[in-house]
Amino acid sequence: NLSPRRVACGDKSQIYLRPKNLIIGIGCNSGTAADEIKDAVKRALAEKKLSFLSIHSVATIDIKADEKGLNEFVREYGFSIKTFTADELNKISSESGVRSIQPIGSSEIVFKATGAYAVAEPAALLASRADELLVRKQKIGNVTVAVAEIKSGVRCQVSGVKNKNEEAKGKIFIVGTGPGSVEHITPYAQKAIRNSDVIVGYGTYLELIKELIEDKEIVSTGMTQEIERCKKAVELAMNGKTVAVISGGDPGIYAMAGLVFELLKDRNALCVMRYALKNKNASRVTHHVSRVDVEVIPGISALNACAARLGAPLMHDFASISLSDRLTPWELIEKRLDAAAKADFVIILYNPKSKGRAKHIDRAMEIILKCRKPETPVGIVKSAMRG
Repeated sequence: NLSPRRVACGDKSQIYLRPKNLIIGIGCNSGTAADEIKDAVKRALAEKKLSFLSIHSVATIDIKADEKGLNEFVREYGFSIKTFTADELNKISSESGVRSIQPIGSSEIVFKATGAYAVAEPAALLASRADELLVRKQKIGNVTVAVAEIKSGVRCQVSGVKNKNEEAKGKIFIVGTGPGSVEHITPYAQKAIRNSDVIVGYGTYLELIKELIEDKEIVSTGMTQEIERCKKAVELAMNGKTVAVISGGDPGIYAMAGLVFELLKDRNALCVMRYALKNKNASRVTHHVSRVDVEVIPGISALNACAARLGAPLMHDFASISLSDRLTPWELIEKRLDAAAKADFVIILYNPKSKGRAKHIDRAMEIILKCRKPETPVGIVKSAMRG
């Protein structure tokens, strides 16, 4: 039997196939937990003996697109989520291809909060293109639920139907490749690289993983061009691409992850400002900005690799300090060196020396020796785990 309806059946020889043809319209108060949303949906379906297994997707108003509990609920079950503007919800007409034969409930309270007179019922109808609801609006705690069946002949994409205000949603993997060789890259990181459309990175790091990226679009820049690389990655993701930003070591330690987040933050703020100039109602502008998923995938950092080569020097508390003053004032670096030495931390020094700062390591030794004995063990490691 092919049906979204649950039936009491003592005959266990019966097989029920559950078509994915139910759209769940949802409205909820801010901060509503995923478990409360799930419970409300199950209770609404149970009223008409409809199967939870037949849920195709969830529909709601655009200002709920980033609602934490709602997103946790759809992620848990792999549902897509479709959003509509308040104007679209307020205007269910032949123009949109939907003509409801049922009166849609309305609420002034909901209108003041969202700009829409109703959310759950019109969202379910719009997403399903149906003429009527299988389950009228049910208010259960902080959640309102309505259910519609996808209209016969209407094809809904499994990945979700984007409304006219929603831009392509891309993804950025910020991948730590560790020391560089493929054998030291986690299987999950390798999978992320293979699943990406575009690979962005420093040429030397890309050369180390060339066997993973032979068939990929490559964006490669030289040393000190980290900002340009990250800007390109953000631009590609905002156009709907899946991008892997390659970072040696761990991407969250003196590497690319923070820069990507900063650029996304700045880009989003700029988009909000531009949208606000064109729209008097600025309360919902952030939901018209391209949303980009970002996932940081850790790698073996230099401090891990170096410590492994030396034995186990990081068994207890330690401090990591970079001697590069390109982004941090040298006065602050000296202050941190002094504090770490006085606190008796094991100290890891990144970027100890370069042509432009040959004396920084000497000054670091002077500061540390004020608090440490000259016979304190020092490990010097270069190109750890790279051959």
